[in-house]
Amino acid sequence: MKSTILRGIATLALVPVLVACSSDEMSAPPDAGPNEHQAAAVSWLAAQPADDGLFTSHFADVETGEVSAFVDYGLNLDLYSALEELGDDAAAEKVYRSTIEHADDYTDPPGGTRYAGALAKLAAHVQAHGDDPHALGSRDLIDELEALVVPKGAEAGRVKDMPDGKMQSTSVLNQGWAVRALTTAGSDDADAAVDFLLKQQCDDGSFRADMAAEPCTSGPGSVDGTAFAIQSLKVAAEQGSEGLEDEIDEAADWLVRTQADDGSLSDEGGPNTNSTGQGAAALQVSGHQGPAARAASWVAGRQVEGGPEKGAIALSDADLALATGTRIAQVDRDRYVRASVQAVLGLAALPSDPDDASGSR
Repeated sequence: MKSTILRGIATLALVPVLVACSSDEMSAPPDAGPNEHQAAAVSWLAAQPADDGLFTSHFADVETGEVSAFVDYGLNLDLYSALEELGDDAAAEKVYRSTIEHADDYTDPPGGTRYAGALAKLAAHVQAHGDDPHALGSRDLIDELEALVVPKGAEAGRVKDMPDGKMQSTSVLNQGWAVRALTTAGSDDADAAVDFLLKQQCDDGSFRADMAAEPCTSGPGSVDGTAFAIQSLKVAAEQGSEGLEDEIDEAADWLVRTQADDGSLSDEGGPNTNSTGQGAAALQVSGHQGPAARAASWVAGRQVEGGPEKGAIALSDADLALATGTRIAQVDRDRYVRASVQAVLGLAALPSDPDDASGSR
């Protein structure tokens, strides 16, 4: 039986919002399943994996132009989440099983480093699927993750790669995945992981993108980090962590203040569907239905409407133009898959009446 609490990147966006909303915010619509924009995106996403069940990325060397292929297992977990959440169970299961077969390659690739973010994300998705994270083959993912939690000091609760080298990841998203996995597992380290995530919240309510041991006192932080932190803290609250309401509200209020008049959200270089889709999901689950609807409407406006790539969600206006009426080049396809899996769940906030997207903050 699949978990009803944690089932992907922005799963809470699909759950009817139960928190109280102010009178100037629209009521959350009932959960009626995927809307037409989500259905089109899922249809496109389901066609992206190869026969082996995995989507393969490509990149071009900037100097030689030579194209190389690689499999990003984290992206495939995101792909699984989007497909499973929005109803293509067969395609989702194939991606999940194919990715799980490479669990060791994902969390412990050649070189001797165990990556905390990958391990946490894998554990969260195994839980989301309804499998036992304590028994993934011969591995106990929760025990392994707990071994990466800093036990004491200024970094207590932080998950860190092992060994702790110069290339240590600082992404707040890694901590968010750890919070989801550890709280869902009922780990003794869950509270410490939550506390360290909260250290990353700045005075203005936002969360910084890169973690640090000292509390954040000056913003602004990151749209992506803030949106992901909101969703992770909501999972923690659902699993019994107490006293998180104020922090979630402050983070959501910051997203509302940051949102552009057209509904978009920007992170590092301008408005994009990744940030806006994540923001839509976070705003919806935190009860800000008007801003969530505007964000989702902006994302929907960057979806390919026809042609061979119908349903794909472009990262930006420029990418939308490139994919309209023609096939996406192999070397560029990764960018559209990443944008689509990040943005598609945020489309749950689309109102049934397009005029509702102009609702007040």
